[in-house]
Order: sequence, then structure tokens, then C-alpha cells
Amino acid sequence: MKKNIINKGFTLIELLVVVAIIGILAAVGVVAYSGYTASAKKKTMETNSKMIQKYAMAEILKCQTGIDLTDSPNSSRHIKNCSTGGAGNLSSNTWALYFIDVFESKITNPYNTTPSNPDGLLNSGPTRNAGEIVLVGWNQCVISPCFLIRAAYDDGGTKKDLTDLQVPTAF
Repeated sequence: MKKNIINKGFTLIELLVVVAIIGILAAVGVVAYSGYTASAKKKTMETNSKMIQKYAMAEILKCQTGIDLTDSPNSSRHIKNCSTGGAGNLSSNTWALYFIDVFESKITNPYNTTPSNPDGLLNSGPTRNAGEIVLVGWNQCVISPCFLIRAAYDDGGTKKDLTDLQVPTAF
């Protein structure tokens, strides 16, 4: 008596072809994912910089109308002389420090290049690492005085600066 053995399954060649296809798809996916994350981090830096600029301009306008600025968690940085008209004489760096304090816990450095400073906000010099945003008083603005917002991102391992943004502080 002869037994009929029916093989149900895949051949070794079929399995190898499937593994090769999965490997190719994974390699393409990793490269595409890296591009997406790099683009998202750069866009985060652009968005954070523009958000700080727009918020700062709105707050300075509010101060011009006589409303004191107290959004900073550090009360020593509050700008309390808007109602008396004295805020127009503040240095642009005082304004920059106020807005650094306001955004300190509201944004994060998407590159995690500043572990001791998770938001990446600085008040001096040029950006040193991708993910940093420098707010500093400046005397060469289109409308002086102002403070400058400079942000850096990573472009394939090279730190590059975004276009500088200016916030006029005179009124």
C-alpha cells in the first residue's frame, strides 16, 4: 500500500523571495522615515521661531496700550511699567529675556542637543547647536531697537541657521 503524501507549504525559494522583498521595503522605508523626521524637525524650528515673533509683537502692542505683561512665570522678569509709559525705554535685551522666560516651558528643542536646556532658548551669541533659538537685543534692525530671533536646524549633519526674525521694541 502506497501512501499519498501531499506537501502543503512553501518552498525555500518562495520564502527567500518574500524575505528579500520585505528587506527591500524596509530599507526604502527607513530612508523615507529619516527624511520625514528631518523635515519635521526643521519645520518645528521655523514654527517655534515665528510663534515667538508673533506672540512678542502682540505683547509689545498690548504693552503700548498700557497693559502690563505678566505671562512670564518669573515675576522678576514681568514688564510692569507699560501702564506708566516707561516700557518704551526698556532695552531690547530686557524684552528678549522676558520672552525667553515666557516660552521656557512651552517649547522643546526637537534635536535634544541641549539636555541642560530642553527648550533650547538662549540669550547670547550665535546658535551653537541645531535646535537652539537665540533671542538677543540687537542694534541693527530695520526698525531699531529690536531683538533678534535666530534659530538653527540640522541639515544632514551640518548646523544651518534659519532666516533671522526681528521684533521691534520701540514705541
